[in-house]
Amino acid sequence: MKHGRSSYSKHGCRCIVCTTAQADYQREYRRSKGAKVGTRYTQAKHGTRAKYVAKCRCEACTEANREYQKVAMRLYRAGLTMKNLPELDDLPERAEDDDLQDSAGV
Repeated sequence: MKHGRSSYSKHGCRCIVCTTAQADYQREYRRSKGAKVGTRYTQAKHGTRAKYVAKCRCEACTEANREYQKVAMRLYRAGLTMKNLPELDDLPERAEDDDLQDSAGV
């Protein structure tokens, strides 16, 4: 078997030679289609979740990610996903601590 891009796709080889060849091919393919390679998250603005995903841990980006996670958890509890968003005001709120203690018999 000859190593390279074709072995990566035809034979499922994941050695360093085949993986590198496939990555190079994909990079060139995306460039030929006009896609900007490696710029999706690095050009994001501070204070956004996208910048947090790009490994920025400043206070503004961390807070944006925290807010996103709160919404995602509310959706998860309601049996929804981020793809089929309803109005956020229609989602159930998290139970208060007093309600939790009452239900636990404390």
